[in-house]
Formats: sequence, C-alpha cells, structure tokens
Amino acid sequence: MCLLRSLFLWVVVFFVTIFYILKLLWTKDVLLIKKWAKLVCFIFGVKVEKRGQIASRCVCMANHESYFDIMAMETVIQDRCIWIAKQELFKNPVLGTAMKNLDVIPVKRGAPKNNAISLLKAIKKRKGIFMIFPEGSRIKEKKAFSKGGIFLAQKLNLPIIPAKIEGTREIMPPGTIVVRKGKIIVHFKEKIIPQGNIDEIAERVHEEIL
Repeated sequence: MCLLRSLFLWVVVFFVTIFYILKLLWTKDVLLIKKWAKLVCFIFGVKVEKRGQIASRCVCMANHESYFDIMAMETVIQDRCIWIAKQELFKNPVLGTAMKNLDVIPVKRGAPKNNAISLLKAIKKRKGIFMIFPEGSRIKEKKAFSKGGIFLAQKLNLPIIPAKIEGTREIMPPGTIVVRKGKIIVHFKEKIIPQGNIDEIAERVHEEIL
C-alpha cells in the first residue's frame, strides 16, 4: 500500500516539479524552490519543524540522510539558500536544468581547498545562506567529512551554523522511492566562528550535526 501511494504521489510531484521548473525559467525567481519544497512536503504528508535560529548571512553545514533534507531546509529557511552540490548531479537533464537556473554551484569531489577557491570566484556577488552537506553521500557507510565549507567560511569571514536534520531517513531512506508520512525536525545549533585550526573546527562541526 505504501508503495502504491508513493508511486501515485511521485507522479503528482513530477508534474508539479515540471510546472515549477517552467515557471522558474520564465520568471528567474530563485525563491520558487521554497514554494515547491513546501508543496512537496504537503503532498507527501510531511511536516517540518524548525528549532533554533540561523543568520541571514552564513555558511550552513548539515547532515545528509535523505532527499528530503533539501526540502526540509528550504521549508524552514526564509532567506535565499545558495546550494553547493556535486558536479555529477548536473548531468541529469531535468535536475541539471533546474539547478543551473537556481544558481546552484557545482563542485568536484575531493580537493576541498581547490573547490573552495573556485567557489570564492563564483560567489562574489551572491547574497544568501551558503548550504553545504559536508558528508556528501546519504549512505552512512560511505560518508567522509569535507572541510571545504570551513575553508570557505574562513575566506568569506562568515560564521558557520551547524544544522542537525532528524526524521528524513525514516520518511525516505536512501535506495527507495517509498515516502512515509512523518515529521522532520531541523535543529540550528550555536554559530561557530571559523578561526584557528581547520581540523579542530571540522571536528566540532561534525559533532554538532551527528
């Protein structure tokens, strides 16, 4: 029953997504992603709760458990989110088109300092909250913590806001299309000033989002 429900709702979400992509191409309004995220959560019966506060200008680093992590963050954050994502995601025709028009910044896996340097060139005129999943993969066994976001925060002189997302793995685990009704809680932790040893900062951020 869960599978049939999910299949039907994914078809609905597909057409909703196409509508929003076309509207994005027409209006260039990057904040449309927030309306899309809230609508997708509503369609699947997912509620999102925010705890704590986030600055309007910062580097937000969060754990990554499910595709619903992105929708949860866009739902609870009012300001523009500037996403930094794996370059290979842009190869998908539909997703790639949407990401380019949403001004998502592509990065290659590995070489965090090189990525951060290229990011610095790309974000000079962009205002908003820089969103990074430092663990990269949604699969627990393959996660490695990237320090590129910390290097970026140091160069931009911005605070780091760790964010712990709970409930998304239970709603939609990796490797399945089944989506269950449920509640997501996004905990924004105390800001971290990125001064000092980068490894020590990374350890502190990692502990906050685990």
